[in-house]
Amino acid sequence: MIAFYEGNNGTESLVQTVNDNPGQDFQPVKAEIRSLRLFDVRGRCRIRIFDSADGALSNEFCIVDVKNPMPEYTVNIFVPSYEDDYVVVTFIPVKGLVGKVLRIKID
Repeated sequence: MIAFYEGNNGTESLVQTVNDNPGQDFQPVKAEIRSLRLFDVRGRCRIRIFDSADGALSNEFCIVDVKNPMPEYTVNIFVPSYEDDYVVVTFIPVKGLVGKVLRIKID
């Protein structure tokens, strides 16, 4: 399960949860998403988070690549980019502003 949160560090209100099935492409129920928590998410899962309602690359976006499955993991914030034993988080700044999450794609 992937859980999206309003605050940094997987805190504040839970916005939405989804499974890790590939091929998902959706607009979140609320655009105020700043972090996510992974619960038993499969390795090689790719979560793309866009500041564009149509998933365009002309605005900021973030890619979370799950390297190894784990019982629980928190992506504290989508900026800056980093890598550890479990994930690679790649933030792509385009216009210099970090905006809202308007589209999410999971592969």
